[in-house]
Amino acid sequence: MKKFVDSYCNYLKKKGIIVSDEQLEICAYGLELIVSAILNIVILVMCSFVLHEERYILFYFLGFIPLRLFAGGYHADNHLNCCIIFAGIYVVSVFLRCIAEPPLVLCFIVVETLLILLLSPVESVNKQITSKRRRISRNRSIWILLANVVVCIVFLWVQPNNSYIEYYLISGFLASSTMIAGKIKLHFASRKKEGASL
Repeated sequence: MKKFVDSYCNYLKKKGIIVSDEQLEICAYGLELIVSAILNIVILVMCSFVLHEERYILFYFLGFIPLRLFAGGYHADNHLNCCIIFAGIYVVSVFLRCIAEPPLVLCFIVVETLLILLLSPVESVNKQITSKRRRISRNRSIWILLANVVVCIVFLWVQPNNSYIEYYLISGFLASSTMIAGKIKLHFASRKKEGASL
């Protein structure tokens, strides 16, 4: 994928659309993210059809993506690993929905609440964020959490065992769970950096 993006950006530079190396780098990075996101979504949609869960996929995305975007979490080292992990998390959500009963869903929302309040936002090893951006991301992840808590209360009170809502809540729980792996990776990366500087 990187070769494709780089060759396309070099083509744009030859045509004069991109004029500097800095613009080339920014364009290549942005295109890589877009292509990776589209690829991940296509793979998950295909998985949902294979598993006969396609009617729920939108609710999975609604629960997972906003929280993952602002709370942060684990970042794979390359796009292939990212696709594999993203698909793996989706398969876990399918399994959890099959066994989800209201008490288990309530446990998920409690764990999600604790993780977001304790860890959010989790930065990427390669992309540090400013304190202002950290504060904004934390506030947004807490607002998303509050929405999830409201949805959970309505779910438990009004319509338990609604598969659409279960997917939404389970995917939010899984998105918040990736923060643990992200925090561990960040910890080991900082220790490795400290060791290298000695």
